[in-house]
Amino acid sequence: MNLNSRETILGWTAFVVILFGGTFWWGEPMVAELSKRTQKKEALEDRKRIALKLLSQKDELYLRLDKLIEEMPRYPFGQDATPQLLKKLQRIADKHGLTLKSNTPIKEKNVGDIYETSIRSRWEGSLKSAVDFLYALQSQGVMVDMNELSIKPVRREQDRLNGQFVVDYAYSRYSSKDAEENPKD
Repeated sequence: MNLNSRETILGWTAFVVILFGGTFWWGEPMVAELSKRTQKKEALEDRKRIALKLLSQKDELYLRLDKLIEEMPRYPFGQDATPQLLKKLQRIADKHGLTLKSNTPIKEKNVGDIYETSIRSRWEGSLKSAVDFLYALQSQGVMVDMNELSIKPVRREQDRLNGQFVVDYAYSRYSSKDAEENPKD
C-alpha cells in the first residue's frame, strides 16, 4: 500500500498527539504525587531544622525554664490555691475600679511540675478601669494569662462596659519537706 505525503503527515501527527495525550493522561497523577512528596519533604526539612535549632539551645531553654519556675508562686500540695488567686484578682480589680460581679473557678490542671487554674469572671466598669486592670494583669508576667475577653457597652449607661473574661494562673506546688528547705509563697 502506497501512502501519499498528506496521509503520512496526518498519520505522524495523530501518532504524536496520541503519544503526548497518553503520556499526560498516565503521567499527570504521578506528577501530582511527586509534587505532594516534594512539599512533604520540604515541610519535614523545615521541622528538622527547627528541632535542631531548639536542640542546640536546649541548655539555655532549660535555664530559662528553671528561672521561670523559681519565680512562680508556690502553694503546698493538697491546699486549694483558688481562694488566694481569687483574692489576688479581686485586689487588682478593686485597685483599678473594676467591679467583678461573679467569679467561677475552673478545675486545676497540671503538666509536670506546673499547675494551672482558670477563673471565669463577669465584670463591669469604665473603659479606663478595664484598660488599667488588663495592663495590671499583663504586668504580672507569664504567670497570668488572659485567655478569653468579651466587652460590650451597658445599655442606657454611657461610658460603662461589661463582659466576661477567663484568666489563667500558673504556679507550682511543694511538699512539706520542700517548704522546710526552700520556703516561698
